[in-house]
Amino acid sequence: MKKAIFIFKLLAVFAILISIPLMYSGIKETLELKELTENYLSTEGYFISCELYSEGNPRRHKSPTYSLTYIYQVEGIDYLITTDYGTSAIPQYGSPREVLYDPADPSNAVLSGASGNSTMIVVGILFLLIPAIMLFGWLIVTDRLPMGAINIFDVSVGLVMAVIGAAMIYGMTGTLSLLVAVKEYGFITAIPILMIAAGVYQTLKSMFGKQNR
Repeated sequence: MKKAIFIFKLLAVFAILISIPLMYSGIKETLELKELTENYLSTEGYFISCELYSEGNPRRHKSPTYSLTYIYQVEGIDYLITTDYGTSAIPQYGSPREVLYDPADPSNAVLSGASGNSTMIVVGILFLLIPAIMLFGWLIVTDRLPMGAINIFDVSVGLVMAVIGAAMIYGMTGTLSLLVAVKEYGFITAIPILMIAAGVYQTLKSMFGKQNR
């Protein structure tokens, strides 16, 4: 038991040490970008192509990722913008996405939704949530929390699943609309949608299930 506790503490410290710099860097750069684009105008861009961002690794079941290129138009002139991150989810050709551009120089633009910065924040949050959930489980198994706390643990798991699913939708489309996600990505959106549905079901079941009556 002592060995297991030591390993858990080691993993928790490791996860926290990774999450803090990731979240700090992601939040800092996101705030800087928000300030930079405060006076940017909005237009609609359309997906036209993708390029290999990182090669996959079949042995590790890792798929290749691609950067996505969108075209947008300002005053009759076409401009291109490419994501600063890679994804394995490729939208349908011509799928729309909001573009924010500098009216003084329309070639300076950013895409709404996911970015390298938001990815760092999400990964950092996950590194914090995983040891937190493990801690809840350990406290319950060792009877350090009352049985009623099991619902707290289950609710936490459900909320995490729902948030991750919603974050995936927002990262893919720049919006939380499930209809837009399905239209742009088709069957690929089944994964985050199922995560949201499972998370909501888990949360509601834990809060209003028979065990609470």
